[in-house]
Amino acid sequence: MIGPGEPNALNSGLGIAADQIAKYLATRTELTLIQPYNGDQDCPDSGVSIRVKNADLSKFDELNLMSELTKVNVRAGITPYFYPYLEIQNEEEYTLEEENDVAKKELQSFTSQVLSASQGIEFDVIYAHDWTAIPAGMKLKEKTKKPLVVHMHSLDYDRNSQLNQSWIHGIEQASFKESDAIISVSDYTADVITHNYGDVKTSKVHTVYNGNEALTIPKVKKVFKEKLILFVGRLTGQKGPNVFLDIAEKVLQKYPNVRFVLAGQGHLMSGLILAVASKKMGSKFHFTGHIDREKLAELYSIADVYCMPSVSEPFGLAALEAAQAGVPVVLSRQSGAAEVLPGALCSDHWDVDGFARHILAILKNKKTQKKVVDSNKVALKELTWDNTAKKILEVLNNIK
Repeated sequence: MIGPGEPNALNSGLGIAADQIAKYLATRTELTLIQPYNGDQDCPDSGVSIRVKNADLSKFDELNLMSELTKVNVRAGITPYFYPYLEIQNEEEYTLEEENDVAKKELQSFTSQVLSASQGIEFDVIYAHDWTAIPAGMKLKEKTKKPLVVHMHSLDYDRNSQLNQSWIHGIEQASFKESDAIISVSDYTADVITHNYGDVKTSKVHTVYNGNEALTIPKVKKVFKEKLILFVGRLTGQKGPNVFLDIAEKVLQKYPNVRFVLAGQGHLMSGLILAVASKKMGSKFHFTGHIDREKLAELYSIADVYCMPSVSEPFGLAALEAAQAGVPVVLSRQSGAAEVLPGALCSDHWDVDGFARHILAILKNKKTQKKVVDSNKVALKELTWDNTAKKILEVLNNIK
């Protein structure tokens, strides 16, 4: 398995998903995970560090399965959202072309190191997650003739308009042609792949939904009396934070006793802050920047509505977390989470009025709120990472 690296602020939900998939797959098969590592610990400058993960797999003992996970860390600065949302301190120092050059060099370096690290490792299937892992996966297939499965959590199509396809789109398209199977995180993503990446056989694409590991939700008392509407995600065009501002303006017109929180970081933050100020909503908005899992759990505990107005959202793990925490969710129809949370109230990402109506319905009607929460909690019982791993293993075992 070629992954995105340990979960962190730069690999977002992808890092969490790949980490959970690796842990649970390792309970059912022998798994070697090769991933980028840009820290200093356990990865000397000379190259590759190999270690058996010292994680607590004791809870899986009852399954009487293999519980073996080996990690291979290679020093690399590549991240899945390196392009085109590279975080820089001074925007005038970098052009988009220079960002592309940096990303391509880092990707080439990571690919070379994966090929080197894989020597001497016995394996039956190459399993690669998203565009940073795809070139190494294709090179390994060419070298070893082993089957390749690509798991797509997010696409260039999601991050860029269809009319502005990047070089990453080309990498993805090549992998869809060369791979033996494609795993998508939702039917929405499967449809994007088959309709926007050339001649991709639908029989190759398998939808496997993400699981959910419930956060421990603490009891936190609000420091204000207003209702709280929560947005969680990267502050980029794909996630729709600008739409969230428009939604907030509509809600405030009819329900002023409310506040809004944007939890996340991204290149749009400064513009969003200025937009909030220009709309004279500053007293109603809080920008947290990146927050850790513990602080996010505290936000879920005091949120009254979770709002995800993404323009194109392959899945949306935060929506599952919010639903697990008992928060009513209002979601974009252009999302995978909308497929698996039957209680969610949904609107098209451009329908600001629709989002506002759904939020107001939850704020004003306790029966609506309860119906949303209860319906989602029933569905979440089946959305486990163990079930996800089982379905992935079925795809891997059935490659022809």
